[in-house]
Amino acid sequence: MSGTHVDVIPAVHITHTVPVARERVFKAWIDKQDLQKWFIPDEGYCVLFVEIDPRKHSKFRIALKDSQGNQHLFGGIYREFVMSERLDFTCEKNGGGTQQHKTFVSVQFFDNNGETKIELIHDNLSDEKMRDEYEKSWNLMLDRLESYLKS
Repeated sequence: MSGTHVDVIPAVHITHTVPVARERVFKAWIDKQDLQKWFIPDEGYCVLFVEIDPRKHSKFRIALKDSQGNQHLFGGIYREFVMSERLDFTCEKNGGGTQQHKTFVSVQFFDNNGETKIELIHDNLSDEKMRDEYEKSWNLMLDRLESYLKS
């Protein structure tokens, strides 16, 4: 009997502290107007629209446009929704006729003396390239979130 070796792609793990109250940081993750200001994964991108119904088992969609005019649609379903504490959701790229790969994102929000510690895990990634791209994008977006909320 021969064994099968399966390479496991490490998840993205990010911890980021924002000097803003937890309730406000959480709201920025579930409010259309807030998401349009910070949910931008790379330079040259802009948000075209956000459709969101922030509750467990509901769907969301976010459309982006890159600097070359290409559109990118992301969507998912909230698997867990605990107000001001936790969001778990699926994430899929839904455009261009490409194969869709469902990934999973878990975000926890912790009160830290008036600041908010965010712990984000993004897993079920298909390969190292995808992992590296998501890690870069999440770090950029969390920096953007912090700048937006401090302004």
